[in-house]
Amino acid sequence: MIVKKIVMLFMIVGFMQSKVNAQEIETRTLFNWNGSSWTGALKMSYTYSSTNELSEILHQSFQNSQWINSSKNTYINNLNGSPDTIQITSWNAVNSTWDYTSRYTFTYNTNNQTIAKVLENYQNNAWVNMKKFEYQYDLNGNLIEEKQLNWDSSNAQWTNKLLIQQTFLGNGKLLQRQEQTWDTTAVNWVNSTKVEHSYTASLQYDTLFSYAWNTNSNDWTNFMRTSFHYDANDHISYKNQMQWNQSLNSWNNYVRVDYATDTLGKVTESITKAWISSPGIWFNLEKDVRTYTSPTAITENETIFSLDIFPNPVQSKVHIRLHETGNSTIQVVDNLGRTLCTELTDQQEIELDLSTFPSGTYYLHIFTDHKQVTRKIIKK
Repeated sequence: MIVKKIVMLFMIVGFMQSKVNAQEIETRTLFNWNGSSWTGALKMSYTYSSTNELSEILHQSFQNSQWINSSKNTYINNLNGSPDTIQITSWNAVNSTWDYTSRYTFTYNTNNQTIAKVLENYQNNAWVNMKKFEYQYDLNGNLIEEKQLNWDSSNAQWTNKLLIQQTFLGNGKLLQRQEQTWDTTAVNWVNSTKVEHSYTASLQYDTLFSYAWNTNSNDWTNFMRTSFHYDANDHISYKNQMQWNQSLNSWNNYVRVDYATDTLGKVTESITKAWISSPGIWFNLEKDVRTYTSPTAITENETIFSLDIFPNPVQSKVHIRLHETGNSTIQVVDNLGRTLCTELTDQQEIELDLSTFPSGTYYLHIFTDHKQVTRKIIKK
């Protein structure tokens, strides 16, 4: 079987549910499991304006038993409370200064919906185009299309990269998300991945099915199944991700996330575990502890996190393509929970060189400002 790009394409679905309006996330502290205890890894602190708009996210890493500045997102908001610009800076420990690395600039329609977003990197004391995102909505305000373009500096023009199309139920819930990549040879869009959503009677996530496009048979092939489970109060309890085994024609355990929630159903702690088929146990990977400001109102907010990781298994370099914007932290962790390398990036496409790593199983921990996901990779 040949999957799109002749690699195993990872369509990752991560889940974070919160019931929050004025109750905002205040801190997120992430820990890695070292085989016997949890050790600090990354901390994110959120700052809000007097009108409750997000104004800053500070990223710190845990080094020598203390939290050290790493990077910072600064939000410059308009009168509607939406960001006109997000500036991303990195901490210069030598000069004790925050240095520009990149920025996002937003354009809105009359309904205050984002219709375009441009990513620029700061190079040689100037802002340089990198990526552009274009958005379209239906009459109900649902985001039905996102197009991602790369800047071609040689020809000074934007070129197609990725097309995401979404369909919704009548109640506004997302039904399907499909991604296509641009084929520069055929000069058209080619299927890549697809996720189908189903919901419980209370309109919470029930099951997500992920598919990869099979270029041999020209149809969709099972890839990942994520099921969500709730307690008696309808608060998220755990989710279980299973990966499709083509040879055995069956679903196999892959990753499990256990949640602790407060009385409002907000996640206060989550523990991510990976399935070790022999001896058949769940192995701790990471813990995410969250604190919030005081609640004054309640609404519902759900987010889906997707990315591609290829190839897998990998011999030397693994490629990661995030479908999220902003800062990300990527960690490579071994089976004993030891962090072997950490990469901080504001880019959506990252390449990690694992050529010096011994053969075996490793885990990628990927953290963004509001989300996290863990995936297993095999080093040949």
